Amino acid sequence: MSHNHQLDRRRFLRTVGAAGVVLGAGGPLLSACNTGPNDELTADANAVPAGDSATRTLQVAVSSDLPSYDPYALGGNSYPLIRNMYESLIEYDHGGQPVPVLAQEFTIAPDQASVRVLLRQGVTFHNGQPLTAQAVVDNYTIVADPKAGGLITQTVSDAAKVEAIDDSTVLFTLKGPRATKLITDILQAVPLGYPGNRGNIATTGIGTGPFKQGPRIPGQNWTLVRNDGYWGAPVKVAGLNFRIVAEPTAAITALQSRQIDVISSTPYSGIPQLRGTYRMIENPSAAGTMVIYLNAKRPPFDRQAVRQAFHRAIDRDTVVRNALFGEAKTKILPWPETSPAYDPEAAKDWGFDPDRARAEFAAAGVTSLPDPILVPSNLPQLKSTAEIVQATLAGIGVQVNVQSVTIADFLQQLTKGTNGIYVSTTGNENKYPTALAKVPFFATTANPYFPNGTPPAEYVSAVEAANTAVSDAEQKAAFKNLNAAILQTSSFITVSSHSALSYYAPNVHGLDRNIDAMPYFGNAFFSA
Repeated sequence: MSHNHQLDRRRFLRTVGAAGVVLGAGGPLLSACNTGPNDELTADANAVPAGDSATRTLQVAVSSDLPSYDPYALGGNSYPLIRNMYESLIEYDHGGQPVPVLAQEFTIAPDQASVRVLLRQGVTFHNGQPLTAQAVVDNYTIVADPKAGGLITQTVSDAAKVEAIDDSTVLFTLKGPRATKLITDILQAVPLGYPGNRGNIATTGIGTGPFKQGPRIPGQNWTLVRNDGYWGAPVKVAGLNFRIVAEPTAAITALQSRQIDVISSTPYSGIPQLRGTYRMIENPSAAGTMVIYLNAKRPPFDRQAVRQAFHRAIDRDTVVRNALFGEAKTKILPWPETSPAYDPEAAKDWGFDPDRARAEFAAAGVTSLPDPILVPSNLPQLKSTAEIVQATLAGIGVQVNVQSVTIADFLQQLTKGTNGIYVSTTGNENKYPTALAKVPFFATTANPYFPNGTPPAEYVSAVEAANTAVSDAEQKAAFKNLNAAILQTSSFITVSSHSALSYYAPNVHGLDRNIDAMPYFGNAFFSA
């Protein structure tokens, strides 16, 4: 029996919330409706829009300029643009369940090897051109090329063929049977732009979203204005003005003095100043995890026992309390509670255990680490984390230095694997679990942290098994093996959640962040 998904977003979120519904044969069939993603979860029930809300522009502080209008360029400085100007076929709600957006419905074949998408009617791009099945195919064809698709290319790589059946129907044929969550990840991954605009994407953006391109002064600000031709619920503000405020303390001062309404990327160090008076955009399923990478090409981390000793020397509670100011959750495995791989039992033997770590380092004859713990200078919370790890290691007889470098230098060394230890962050952990393995540092091939680019066989086979697991029983067994392999290998060590922080003024409402940690302002309004 096929899986046909038509979900009324407002009724769905109000009724089941984070608990979600069972997606499978015999599941509920609900009618679709035109609203923005997660609106019931983000709206303030008692807030009333101010009389002039529709004529006001939301002032948002961003730390750097917009590099382009490319929806496929998944960099933090593009995040405020992407989900406000562009939309995907589906989105995920706060419980990790799929919600139709540009898709009216989608039907997964009984063999789980294809999915048919019926497009929503009446949707137009910002230039007035209709959204068609061929436009969807064109977008997926573009992102299939890694030079254009970047990180999205790997996410959609399980789609062997994407074709337009008619003007409003798209058929995705997969490379084999795949789990439902992996299939919906493919539908969610691509923000759809007008294909004929690719040649102008550096300076012009054309999507279907609730906001469209407005004026821009490079180096100062860029704007999005309300899309009055939007297919969904009317936007409640006139537009969005993204003001470039490079200095974090200046952004906090501007928020406190009401010169801006939202800080898109609030530094963790600003939490004590803002907590209690200002609110933070929250989404429990949004991406963001702090990790420590250990390079198995560099001694002593070429020995798995040493990597395991390092794993047990991570004092996650102190990291969350002191480096992240309590705005995080400790994690030993990367998965959030909405993930099918989430299993707190699997991590029970892998928490902070300094006595065991001391014994394991001593057994390996390790009293110092030749490479420093490398951190990027633009994220002081990562340096604080490294210093906590440094102090803990010193307490058990292992010496290591901490080195802070520019973000450009950090990324170069991170991607080339020239250092032994890195503190960094990652995403994709909240999608289908093997999506994580599509990031180079977790990959089963061309991995920069293992000789010949190949991690241990137990990790490679566990990822491959999870990739092709379809039934609930197959997935449960596969994820149990995957979790065990991740912990045994200990080449990447999960420390905590690490969400992007966005604080906003008390008179602003309806702000949200999607599963990819991108801010969404389609439901924003000012109260009186």
